[in-house]
Amino acid sequence: GPGNQIRCQPRLDATLFVVLVQLLPAATIVVDWIAWEGSTELGPPCEDNGWSRLLESEQFEKLSWEAGVHDVNGYRYHHENATQYTLGSGALQVEVWQPFPDTETDGRVSANFRGALRSAFEGKLAVVKIILKNKNWSSIAFEAICSGDQAESHSCPNAILLGDSQLAHRIAAG
Repeated sequence: GPGNQIRCQPRLDATLFVVLVQLLPAATIVVDWIAWEGSTELGPPCEDNGWSRLLESEQFEKLSWEAGVHDVNGYRYHHENATQYTLGSGALQVEVWQPFPDTETDGRVSANFRGALRSAFEGKLAVVKIILKNKNWSSIAFEAICSGDQAESHSCPNAILLGDSQLAHRIAAG
């Protein structure tokens, strides 16, 4: 019930974060995914800002950066209104597209992707900013990407999670 919900922890503002990093370079700063709806920030994982626990997420493998399987994080929770998630604060941006809706059931694909990306880039999040965009099946199959003269007006993802029928459409389109 509502009494059992985990409350959001206050986030460090950018100035405080920079000062803290300069004063305590060896400190461990906890970083997690931030949900976005378009250009509106929805915040980090917690239950009082729209994030929800994914079905059966307690059965997910415990990852090295997790304290426990009941952690509130972007691997075990999702935000149904999110169109994208970001992780890290670096200048080097890595954009990844995935085709599944971020619902209580289908959101497990995106959550596992978020867990894998965080594991892969853990320790490098001051250098890298990962952008995971929730696209739909049609966008993955047909949306223009880095297309010649139009490259400035289209996203140029570094990776796209493709299904076999989406790949066939991309190949057929040239």
